[in-house]
Amino acid sequence: MNQDSDLFLNLWLSLKPYISKKEIGEAAMAYVRQAEEFIDIEFVMQEIKGEDRHLDAAFKEMYPEDGEEEFLDDDDSGYDDLGYGDEPDYD
Repeated sequence: MNQDSDLFLNLWLSLKPYISKKEIGEAAMAYVRQAEEFIDIEFVMQEIKGEDRHLDAAFKEMYPEDGEEEFLDDDDSGYDDLGYGDEPDYD
């Protein structure tokens, strides 16, 4: 395991006992999001896979495996990019 992966996992495991069971999933997601700014999170994800179930769940939700990813638009306005769903202009 490389230094980033080791540090990432050990920091999480040292903080985890202080997080309530109710909030552990959200805390894991926030931890991963913050770590993205500083490390190659996808590499770390592969290295520590199976070490902690809460981190595994956060990784799975944030980085779906090929074929699981949903195709979502940022603007959520439907098919406007293709011209579908636009209101006709009758004026």
